[in-house]
Amino acid sequence: PADLIYIGPMLRAIDGPIAPLTCLSRTAYQKCKDCRTEAKCEVRLAFAKAYGEYLTALDKASPRLQLRTLGKTVIVVNDSPGFYVNRILAPYLNEAGRLLEEGVAVDAIDRAMLDWGMSVGPITLLDEVGLDVAGKSGAIFYRAFGDRLRPSEAMARVIADGRLGRKNKKGFYRYDERGKRAGVDASVYAFLAPGTARRAMSAAEIQERLALAMVNEAVRCLE
Repeated sequence: PADLIYIGPMLRAIDGPIAPLTCLSRTAYQKCKDCRTEAKCEVRLAFAKAYGEYLTALDKASPRLQLRTLGKTVIVVNDSPGFYVNRILAPYLNEAGRLLEEGVAVDAIDRAMLDWGMSVGPITLLDEVGLDVAGKSGAIFYRAFGDRLRPSEAMARVIADGRLGRKNKKGFYRYDERGKRAGVDASVYAFLAPGTARRAMSAAEIQERLALAMVNEAVRCLE
């Protein structure tokens, strides 16, 4: 009926209706919203009952269905290094390292991927995760999947210089005392060919190389 309202979005179905769904009249619901008393009125008791039913149904649901209620797309993968997300991330970050070796500037790489739609650029991501962590995980992927996930040699040289990223305020970027990023650390180019002489590369080429590195690995995940 038009005058009835389900209480809150938490009552939407998981894989079918949660029964019984508690309903209230829109008039009663509005009165409850406007009510300032803490008394356990009929409306509040009905809401508590409905919310309890929802939590019980959700608790009995499978993890996949639970995640779907959070708006997530769930996939099932084998027990493998990196599972899915980190596995396709590895070639993306490796390719970013190769671009650095070819002379592309740190900020040019990050800016291109931000324009492409990423929430953070790959070089910034390395600094945030920690270059030591990225180095260790890269070695694991290399052992598991061979040459196609061979880590960038440039990355190893940067890590050997004691650059761990934001955690020790020394990475591809500079950081102030509070750990706020303060621009590219130009001294890092000493560990990258061809040194401080950075070369121009179009944003489109950077985007294609990095995105296709992920796409290619995503296809291999289906093999």
